[in-house]
Amino acid sequence: SVFTPVNGPAVSNTIGSETNELTLTGTWFFGGLSDDEGPRTGASFVDRASSLSLRYADASSETDALGTVIFAPGPIVTPTPNPTPTLSTFDVDTRDISLSGRYVWKQSGWFVSGQYSDGELDGFSQADITLITAGVGKYIGKTTSIDLVLIQQDVDFGFGDDADSGVALSGNHIGNINDQWQYGISASVSSASLNGASGSYTTRFSLYPNRDLFFDVGIRGELGGGGSGTMLYDISAGWFVTPQLQGRVGFGFVDEDNQSFAFSALETETDSTNFSASIRYRF
Repeated sequence: SVFTPVNGPAVSNTIGSETNELTLTGTWFFGGLSDDEGPRTGASFVDRASSLSLRYADASSETDALGTVIFAPGPIVTPTPNPTPTLSTFDVDTRDISLSGRYVWKQSGWFVSGQYSDGELDGFSQADITLITAGVGKYIGKTTSIDLVLIQQDVDFGFGDDADSGVALSGNHIGNINDQWQYGISASVSSASLNGASGSYTTRFSLYPNRDLFFDVGIRGELGGGGSGTMLYDISAGWFVTPQLQGRVGFGFVDEDNQSFAFSALETETDSTNFSASIRYRF
């Protein structure tokens, strides 16, 4: 038997989900790019390079959910027979294309940035998603910068629009450990209400044993309402096999807690992992 709490639900869910994503990205450094100093991975940051990037992503996920939800509105706790769990299967497809850029005045260290992204979601519901950002920043050292970005996202469900906006403040730094080893630190905090989160923060630490090799670890927290939140952890590594060709691998873990606004006793936790591999070539 399942004992149902007073005026609250009892939930038992088993969810399995698999997502495959293909991403293609191209970047043009219209002022040229030099990697004579610093790690090759951070060449555009160290060289203060101006660039334009075009990105296309296509993802498809399939989820199987097996579970039951029981609710007893009465004031007395009573045993409820176990019902037969139901199996639900659903697919979600997303597509996204975006154009982004950054222009740097190398002598003064000031720079501006921007992004326009247009996406589609096809799953439980259909939606068109538009994201626009505009930012300004400055190098406050040879390899240290801060920037402020304005964010606007519009989601069109067909029957109405949902608009969210906010600001993000971030900082980046690359420093030396000794004559060969270097490190990188970045952090950001955002008040933007995107994808159900009321804000987010990120931290990342990178280690460069030499110019061609890097390891890094990152943490991202997304803040929800009513006690909900998501933590994302990832580690990755990359190696420039040649000065032009780089291979990368990464592993991530997501811990998501959801608190129901209607029933304080209803809380779900979702854990997921992901693996990625990519190849980058510089002409």
